[in-house]
Amino acid sequence: MRAIIRLIEGLSVGGAFLSAAGMIFIVCLVVVEIFLRSVLNTSTLVSSEYGGYALVYLILTGLAYTMKEDGLIRIN
Repeated sequence: MRAIIRLIEGLSVGGAFLSAAGMIFIVCLVVVEIFLRSVLNTSTLVSSEYGGYALVYLILTGLAYTMKEDGLIRIN
């Protein structure tokens, strides 16, 4: 039973790292889009779509760790 709990905890921590990588991807995507629009006067045309998909990925991979750490908003 302890092995299963350790496995689940390891997966949730791994999900937190994947979620952080997704956030870095979103930030890089926004920076590239800003650079392209301001300097080169063009656009990637798909940055908002990729950003939306990355946000869903971010939420799904980070939710288990958030629940484990009791990080959801609670009002007392």
